[in-house]
Amino acid sequence: MSKILVVEDEPQMALALKSAFEDSGYEVQTAGTGREGLRQIEEGGHDLAVLDLMLPGMNGFEVLEHAREHGVSIPIIVLTARDAMTDRVKGLDIGADDYLVKPFKLEELLARVRVQLRRKAPAQSTMTLGDLTLDVMSRKVKRGQRMLYLSGTEFSMLELLMRNAGKPVSKAQLLQSVWNDDPTRDPNIVEVYASYLRQKLEVSGASRILHTVRGQGYMLALQDGL
Repeated sequence: MSKILVVEDEPQMALALKSAFEDSGYEVQTAGTGREGLRQIEEGGHDLAVLDLMLPGMNGFEVLEHAREHGVSIPIIVLTARDAMTDRVKGLDIGADDYLVKPFKLEELLARVRVQLRRKAPAQSTMTLGDLTLDVMSRKVKRGQRMLYLSGTEFSMLELLMRNAGKPVSKAQLLQSVWNDDPTRDPNIVEVYASYLRQKLEVSGASRILHTVRGQGYMLALQDGL
């Protein structure tokens, strides 16, 4: 049974979300403040978090940013009444895996949760390419001795590329596997996340390992392998 954390300060909304998730077969915990939510997120044990932005004390942006900076890689879906494009971009840039504006239909939220939880860990747990290591079970990624902290979406994209190391993965394949062909997604999201991954994979001057293959997609390969 998947375990979901709901970080929401409005009691009525928190109760509605908790009931909807439990009715759908999930185990649910709740937190009413940003600091309590961050504490529970960092303690681990959850498969996904639903995070409101307008929280007392520490807001949702701060919770999200702090969690990602400290290696939390579970999917996080942001809920907010703020529908400004700048807020959406900021949320995605600092590590949100999805973004839903209030008011919303519970059916849509449940569908988005299923999308994030649909990925299952395969039999092969650890994959390596040169000095890059990805562990599916622990969801840890290292480049040499340096730990890389990825969002849930970045991790899923890198995992797919690792499983196909040495051969191109098309944009269509990435959209289907990572974003489950969500029709509401701008196809350019692939380029955006490829850029995010490159920045993290090439930190501190590490060699390029994620390559764009013109007309074919993206490929993980050592430079000598191109």
